[in-house]
Amino acid sequence: MGDVPALLVMMRAFSGEDEVAWRPRRVVPALRRLLRAPRLGRVVVSAAGGELRGYAIGTFGYDLEFGGADARRLYQTAGFAPIPRLVLSKRLGRSARGAA
Repeated sequence: MGDVPALLVMMRAFSGEDEVAWRPRRVVPALRRLLRAPRLGRVVVSAAGGELRGYAIGTFGYDLEFGGADARRLYQTAGFAPIPRLVLSKRLGRSARGAA
């Protein structure tokens, strides 16, 4: 958990780039809970020269922006709308074409 302050700086910058409101009162406790409870997801950091250089967060029904467990149908029936995002993915490992 020693990387949390640097991680929060990076998360805040990412939120700004993605035009997502930064709400530290929600994000900080949700992040700390995620770090203590691996069943909620994973936080992976990359460091070089003793400094945090990047991060990735994957969660299982848990949302840092909204401060905890998510219930997407509940939000929609209450009038919430999805935040538009461009999600890119790439299959890792051997491709079907490259396999012998």
